[in-house]
Amino acid sequence: MTEIIEALRGFGLSEYESKVLVALFRASELTAKEVSTLSGVPRTSVYQVIDSLKKRGFVEQSYTKPQKFRALPLEYILKSLRDDSERNLKLIDQELSSLVKQEREEKEEIWVVYGESFLNRFFDLLKQAEKSIKLVSSKLPDEWLDKIIEVLKNKKALSVEIVTHSYTAQYLESRLDGVEIYRLEREMGKQIVNGLLIVDEKLSMSFFFKNKSDCIAIWSSGKGLASFYSYFVELVKAKSNR
Repeated sequence: MTEIIEALRGFGLSEYESKVLVALFRASELTAKEVSTLSGVPRTSVYQVIDSLKKRGFVEQSYTKPQKFRALPLEYILKSLRDDSERNLKLIDQELSSLVKQEREEKEEIWVVYGESFLNRFFDLLKQAEKSIKLVSSKLPDEWLDKIIEVLKNKKALSVEIVTHSYTAQYLESRLDGVEIYRLEREMGKQIVNGLLIVDEKLSMSFFFKNKSDCIAIWSSGKGLASFYSYFVELVKAKSNR
């Protein structure tokens, strides 16, 4: 019996409400005195507890003398508890997600990723874009291009600027509309960086790679580094051809 009382309390019922509800399920209908005797809830509290259960739609009353009470069908109560639980979970999800997002937006964080984890993070940042994407790279592997195109086609409302070498620029131009593409006259310093990605002016990544497994990237969830990289992008764009 203790377990069912604790389970009901987990759904927001008080100890007295749980005990009264269990008592009403044990008998078809009870007077207030019988509810008190069977549940162990003081009689002075029974009417208040029953009123609370009535408001939740768990209990109904008769208009006889003496007045009697009974629990509504179990499926009604289970549906109500399930609906309440889903609403509460949705509220928790929304509120905590908002707090996490706010905390991350306010805190400048810098992370380093290696190997194939870099590629996963790169496309994760692209997919998070809500307003803008800036991508500069002197070298984009062919196997990336179709994935990049797929992401961008699903984000037509974004402002997208891409600076890359002529071959990649031509490939992207033939498959994307509404994207500003700039051609690099020469490759960027290979020993320093292969490219930069800036998303919504607050998420950013600089990356260097030789092949799929030999990669390293630095990415940030703050606006400081994104602002610095944006300045660099404007310099590169100024030296490139449309």
